[in-house]
Amino acid sequence: MQISLLLGAALLTVSGVFAAKFQPRDRAGRVLCVLLAVMGVAALLFAPGTGILLAVQVISAGVMVASTAAVLALEERSREQERAARRLAAQRAREAGRRSLRDNMQRQRVAALYFHDDCPDRLSA
Repeated sequence: MQISLLLGAALLTVSGVFAAKFQPRDRAGRVLCVLLAVMGVAALLFAPGTGILLAVQVISAGVMVASTAAVLALEERSREQERAARRLAAQRAREAGRRSLRDNMQRQRVAALYFHDDCPDRLSA
């Protein structure tokens, strides 16, 4: 019975830590965090009677924690890749803007150097 109480408290704690650390946005991540918390509450309320049930409970808790951690880590990795893609797109847009400004200034310099016969100030010099 003591092990079941410790397991329930650990599952509740792990569920809270996962929710705080990963801040799941996908439905699957949120559902797994809630299921992990429900599993912890169930472990606190319903203590198993035999050793076999306790072993099943511990194994299923381990599988649940591992699968929740894997799904949340994949979601975090996916979000980081999206952020990196957005940063790269913004950087490329800024660079394209700089490039077009630089090209325009270059065209203006070339026009001023080679087509100076249109300017009356240059003719008198």
